Amino acid sequence: MTVETARYLAAEGVASLRFDGADVGDSPPVVGAPEQTLYTDYQVDDVIAAFDLLDGLALGLAVLAGRCSGAYLAFRSAIADDRCKAAVLVNPFTFVWDKDEAVDDALRYNARSLEDYGRRMVSGDTLRRLFAGRIDVRSAVTSIGKQVARRIAGMMPSLMAPVSKYARLGEATHALFKRLAQRHMPLTLIYSATDIGLDRFRFHFGKDGEGLKRYGNATLDIIADADHNISPPAAKAVVRERILEAALKAGEPDGARSNTHANGAPTSQAGG
Repeated sequence: MTVETARYLAAEGVASLRFDGADVGDSPPVVGAPEQTLYTDYQVDDVIAAFDLLDGLALGLAVLAGRCSGAYLAFRSAIADDRCKAAVLVNPFTFVWDKDEAVDDALRYNARSLEDYGRRMVSGDTLRRLFAGRIDVRSAVTSIGKQVARRIAGMMPSLMAPVSKYARLGEATHALFKRLAQRHMPLTLIYSATDIGLDRFRFHFGKDGEGLKRYGNATLDIIADADHNISPPAAKAVVRERILEAALKAGEPDGARSNTHANGAPTSQAGG
């Protein structure tokens, strides 16, 4: 997908840089960094290095795009470096990582949204797998319990903040969105309709994303009939178009434009 996107952008006159963060995909690790770098601030250093490289090439303003862990990285890097002039986040799992949640455990167990759990509970295939012992019931019940707790906290964030870490994570998320809004930095959020990240988004911003309206710089696209990896051609087209729009919107008056594409980890490592 990222190769196709890079070629699409090139055909539209937009330069792009796509890369794996250190110790992800084909990139070697950095000495002294933790073994697991996903969802850590260590990866932000990679994006800052990419901005430095683009500065040296004098390609113009830069935007960030990424999927899953790459979307989280793009968001956190946009917060950390104001050289980011726009960001496109595709199926971000979260915006503020819960320090009590082990990254390896989160990546190993493929959590689902409450709506997806509901659909699967009435599926004949799910019942057959359950009776065959091929479903991790304990993990599923734990995941559902956490999501219910998040939704309760999301209904009354200010009231629940003293007693709920989920409410505190929600307040921290809104603080970061406010910072980007104050910079007037365009922020595009794209979700597949059944993605687990959308469930967390709704915790912060409401079922229909109405809470996002307080941030005039942010927009939301929800793609029906798309998986976490954005595999269907129509879904890929939407993502490519939104990245191009972000690059053009952030472009300099003389038309010089650039796009930095921060790739997430392969699906097997990113919990997709």
